[in-house]
Amino acid sequence: MVRRPGGRVAVVTGAGSGLGRAVAERLAADGLRVVCAEADEPAGRAVARSVGGLFVHTDPRDADMVEALYDEAYETCGGVDLAVHPVAPGPASRAALPYLRRHGHGVIVNLTADPADRELSAELARSYGREGIRVYGLRPGAALEPAVAAVAFLAGPGSAFLAPTEFVADDASGKIIAGPL
Repeated sequence: MVRRPGGRVAVVTGAGSGLGRAVAERLAADGLRVVCAEADEPAGRAVARSVGGLFVHTDPRDADMVEALYDEAYETCGGVDLAVHPVAPGPASRAALPYLRRHGHGVIVNLTADPADRELSAELARSYGREGIRVYGLRPGAALEPAVAAVAFLAGPGSAFLAPTEFVADDASGKIIAGPL
C-alpha cells in the first residue's frame, strides 16, 4: 500500500450536513485528511474548516463535477484512499475508481437504501475486489451514530478480511447487521 506524507485521504460527498457531515467529522477525528464535497458552498466550507480538510464545491449528481472533485482531491492531497457517498453513490463511485486503482487499493462505502445503488455496490465489489478495492453498501437507519461507526470500521484495516457485504445500521439495537451484497 502506498503511504502519502499527509496520511490517508477520504472524500465524502454531501459533507455539509447530516450523515455526510457526521462521517467527515469522525474520519477527521480518526486522523484522515477529509475532502468535503458539497453543493451548499457555505455549509461545505464550514465543515471543511472545522475538520481541517479541503472543500470542493460539488453537486454529486453532476458527473463532470464529481470527476473534477476526485481530480482535485488526487492532485491536492496526493491520492485518495477512501470514498464515502451518502449522496448519489452511482456517479461518485464510478468517478472514484480510477483514482483508487492508481494506488492499487482503496475503499468505497455507499450509504443508500436504493436497490439500484446496492446492486451497483455489489457489481463494483465483484469487478474491482481483486485489484485491492473494497466496495461496501451500507443502509443507514434514522440514527447517525451506528452508520458513522460502521463507516469508520469499514474505512480501517480491520475490515480488509470482509467479503463484499451489505451492512445495515440498526437503530433499535445500535448494532451493525451484515449480509451478502
